[in-house]
Amino acid sequence: MSGYDSAIQATQSRIKWLNISIDNSLLYGLDDDCPQSTVKHVVSGVTAMQAELRKLETELKLMGALRK
Repeated sequence: MSGYDSAIQATQSRIKWLNISIDNSLLYGLDDDCPQSTVKHVVSGVTAMQAELRKLETELKLMGALRK
């Protein structure tokens, strides 16, 4: 496996993990029993994960283009 393939695979795994984490965080934050202070924390975490996700998706496209 080349370096690009390894990097692409690692990035894809991280993207998958981020998507799952965002979904789980949103489900927890939207629960009726979730305290308001926790909701604010969840929203902050989701915002950070979304920013990382956008960055990784851009990097994945670049890695794919460089591999060709």
